[in-house]
Amino acid sequence: MDDSFLIRKYCNKGDGDAAIELLKRYERPLYQYIWQMLQQQDCEDVMQETFRKALRALTNYREESHFKSWLFRLGRNEAVDIIRRRRRTIVAEAPEEYLRGVQNIVSLPGPCELIEERESIQAFMRAIASLPEKEKEAEVAA
Repeated sequence: MDDSFLIRKYCNKGDGDAAIELLKRYERPLYQYIWQMLQQQDCEDVMQETFRKALRALTNYREESHFKSWLFRLGRNEAVDIIRRRRRTIVAEAPEEYLRGVQNIVSLPGPCELIEERESIQAFMRAIASLPEKEKEAEVAA
């Protein structure tokens, strides 16, 4: 039985078995397609939502497009929605981490501080160089 026959059988007669057979045909390839975009848990959620939406919209399906393309487009749209939600959630979940990163950038020494530090080190080295030889050596306590 081809896809269009199963679709008509489901839409005209309400044959749930026809819909199940239709969706089972594409379950594995759709899962593999979505798997490339998402993690396993999200992938299973997308599959479930895609099939739910497909069954609801099947009566409005126009046979001028291939059923597989239509189903995969539904799945892709669901996957993209999850990816968008995840991006928003990541930023919203940990603003303190973001702020910590900004504080680290802000707390880096600027050019003036670097010059002052270098001058201090040079002054310290000159002071050590001016000491007598005996005082230049550090004693190691045993």
